[in-house]
Amino acid sequence: MHLGIDIASKEGTEIVAPANGKVVFTGSHGSYGNMIIIKHSNNIKTYYGHLSKNIIKAMKEKLVRKY
Repeated sequence: MHLGIDIASKEGTEIVAPANGKVVFTGSHGSYGNMIIIKHSNNIKTYYGHLSKNIIKAMKEKLVRKY
């Protein structure tokens, strides 16, 4: 159980950041499977789980901008 919101999407859907930030974690993490974590300037983190491995490699330490 967690306090976040789960949003389902089709395979291949582009990841969209809710705010500017930096990818601070890429890899496998328990029930999230392959995931990334984006840390935003206000110290809020956005988690994206159940991702393909190709996305994980492409996102490592990347700066992201709000869509």
